[in-house]
Amino acid sequence: MNTNMQTEVHEKLRPYMDDYDNITESQSDYCSRFREFYGQFPNDVIVQWFYDHPDSLSQNNWLNYNKLTFSLVRLPMDAVKEDCFRKNPFVEQYCHYFLDGKITPRIQRLARYIEENGSWPVPPVVLDNIESNLVFPWGVECSSPYQLLEGHHRFAALIALLDDAELLTEHEIWLCSRETECKMSKMSGHPIID
Repeated sequence: MNTNMQTEVHEKLRPYMDDYDNITESQSDYCSRFREFYGQFPNDVIVQWFYDHPDSLSQNNWLNYNKLTFSLVRLPMDAVKEDCFRKNPFVEQYCHYFLDGKITPRIQRLARYIEENGSWPVPPVVLDNIESNLVFPWGVECSSPYQLLEGHHRFAALIALLDDAELLTEHEIWLCSRETECKMSKMSGHPIID
């Protein structure tokens, strides 16, 4: 699918909204419509990545959605502590807010859920980059072995509670993988997704 067709499809795949940008389409209707184009996407991933964050459609289209596969896997606690998650700028920022007492209602709900259940309520979406060969279109290397795509608040709350809550030893994530041929970026000299 060429870039213009992708952009057109992604505009069509935004959830239906009213004049005030309130989503008017049900989650199940949206998932059905989305899966007409990308049938391999699990409903949970569609809802949390694109229904809840419609701008993600265009922001992440460099991944070539038709080439993605998803597996629900358990991430060991040691992997949760990896720099690719802990040092993600958004995760760091939300974690600092939490630890500094600047707790938003969203983080407060997540923290309460994690304290009561030992893990997050919904598995985040994580891109497999074990080979360290993925680069954002603007030339920045994706983190390795994983790049967090969706679930920054959940990771921040879990990481903030590492020393204060009884946490499970494994946490479910949607692991997103892609078979790809790598080409070299003219800008950075690093491999990029085709």
